[in-house]
Amino acid sequence: MISLNHLVKKHIISKNLLFLFSVSLVFSIKFNSIIIILNLIFAIFHIIKTKSFIINKVSILYIALFIWLCIGTLYSLNINTSIFYLEKSLSYIAIPIIFFSNSFSKNDILFAVKGHVYSCLVAIVICALNAIYLNCTEAIELNRGFSYYNPWYFSNALLCKPIGIHPTYFSVYLTFSFFALAIFKFFKRQSLHYLALTLFIGMIIMLSSRMVIISLIISIFILTIGHKFISRKKIFIALSIISSLIIIDININDLNKTRVLEAISFNKDISKERFGGKAYRLKIWSSIIEEFQKESLSKQIIGVGSGDGLAYYHKIFYSNNLEVAYKENYNAHNQYIDYLVHNGLIGLILFLIILLHIFIITLNPKIPENIFGFKILLQMLVCIVIFSMLTESLLYVQKGIVFFVFYTCALYHIIINRIEENSNNWLSRYSCKIRWI
Repeated sequence: MISLNHLVKKHIISKNLLFLFSVSLVFSIKFNSIIIILNLIFAIFHIIKTKSFIINKVSILYIALFIWLCIGTLYSLNINTSIFYLEKSLSYIAIPIIFFSNSFSKNDILFAVKGHVYSCLVAIVICALNAIYLNCTEAIELNRGFSYYNPWYFSNALLCKPIGIHPTYFSVYLTFSFFALAIFKFFKRQSLHYLALTLFIGMIIMLSSRMVIISLIISIFILTIGHKFISRKKIFIALSIISSLIIIDININDLNKTRVLEAISFNKDISKERFGGKAYRLKIWSSIIEEFQKESLSKQIIGVGSGDGLAYYHKIFYSNNLEVAYKENYNAHNQYIDYLVHNGLIGLILFLIILLHIFIITLNPKIPENIFGFKILLQMLVCIVIFSMLTESLLYVQKGIVFFVFYTCALYHIIINRIEENSNNWLSRYSCKIRWI
């Protein structure tokens, strides 16, 4: 028999570990990995002590995907690379297990989301102050006045260098935080609330991760169409602010202006692109797809092997004169192509089923009104990731996998629990509780 005191202690520890996970994700993947391990150990001990756990469909799907990635190592040509690929993908199995053992409340998950939002705001301040410091230092060295402005310090990789994160991943984190803050309003004062929202939008634009900006705008439109109770006036104001900040940014920052022009340019001459715009990405994708179509049917179904994608791309980039992609060891810059090449049609279909299942769950009519915010946030997260993955391999590195798996599991966990409560059935079509003696 488990005492009430034990349950209370377990809940406090679990809640604070989730919060630490969310806060650390932006700043340190090493510390974040330690928190995941602590969460996992704590979850396993609790499962052993209670002799029960709760499993749901999204957990099964993530575990199935991880098992398929493991199978992919069996026919991989480079065992060291494939093992490293699996290490990065451990979150597909570790995070679902964390949620196996716990019945987190909506306040617990909201506390973790708040931690992520606050840590992103701190990261914005750090990046902005560092950019200003570097710009002022350079102005003094060059004996220039306060009007001196170096756009490199206020854009993309150099802007987020102080926190050691790729600009695309930081942009995705910020976009998720923007919607979380807009939905849950963590600041009581309206002035602080709108200031924080503006900071998020401003930093997303300055980071100039083009597809993330597009996904932000598309997600706002989907929000408008899908939820009639959302204020059209506020949506219009948000889009107006985004448009205004984009116009201001590309007018004062030539670097970001070039990135935007490359993204919308119809020029097919990739030699004229500095930042890998639309033409360069299309050339990469077409080259990979053309080569992959030449493979045997069995290889198209199971892929070249977990972790063997980079070596595969390397040969393709060399033979197609994609010099920058070859020298910089580019991945496919498309998550769907990455899954197709690494793990074949089976891996890609499994991943698409996960995305589709998560989104379909948010459309369930049994979701009670008191968790509508979680439903909308999960919808926005899926939209952000789906569109961002068209031009970026977000799940190729641990920071992307951990972020996506954690927040989809967390938000899904709350929604499914409430659906279960409404159905008054412990064994439903979505999840079941397993207990052994």
